[in-house]
Amino acid sequence: MKNLILLVVFSGIVACASQSYVRQTQKEPEILTVRSDGTMVFNQRTLNKEDVVIYPDGFGGERAAIKVYVPLKPDFYRNTIRVQREGTDTAVIPN
Repeated sequence: MKNLILLVVFSGIVACASQSYVRQTQKEPEILTVRSDGTMVFNQRTLNKEDVVIYPDGFGGERAAIKVYVPLKPDFYRNTIRVQREGTDTAVIPN
């Protein structure tokens, strides 16, 4: 009985120590492009203005939160997206 307990404990320790860890790769930053005419493109898709919230990031740039629709789950906003404006520096998004 004592040997069985030691075998179970030893096999548990070996199993925990042999887990392989996946190395996380550096992902490219997600960028929302705002064109001079006010259209917004993210991942080669045009977005509705109602689904995007642009806010200052606190470092002189801008960030965007994009509404994501998921079937059978509540909608949520992804907010890790940088904003890049094309055209003039004073481009304003029309309401």
